[in-house]
Amino acid sequence: QRGALGQLRELIVSPSMLKRYQSAVWLLPHFVWIVLGVAVATNVDELDKHLVKFVETAWLEGEPIATASDAVCGVQHFMNWRRCFKSAWRFYTAWTKLELPVRTPPLPWVALLGIAGSLVQD
Repeated sequence: QRGALGQLRELIVSPSMLKRYQSAVWLLPHFVWIVLGVAVATNVDELDKHLVKFVETAWLEGEPIATASDAVCGVQHFMNWRRCFKSAWRFYTAWTKLELPVRTPPLPWVALLGIAGSLVQD
């Protein structure tokens, strides 16, 4: 039965999340080369510094926070290594404290009254 599901490595994240990770991670070497003007990192500490710059630039350019989190999470996912970018996560956490999360708008009164009315009728 498990064989029908596929390899465990492919089931760690959903297919839609994997696409988001791939897109964000694809941006990182281009950012490092074009914006920072250096080669891609050869060790984890250097990669952490590149991710910090990526997160900072995303913040300054008005990118959504998902771009930053997808990049950091994606690199960790493809490296198959968790909790290795302490500085990048620190900057991401600072961002989350400074910006309210995107939430769904409240239910309009008319819709609320319609739902309440249908419940009263039953």
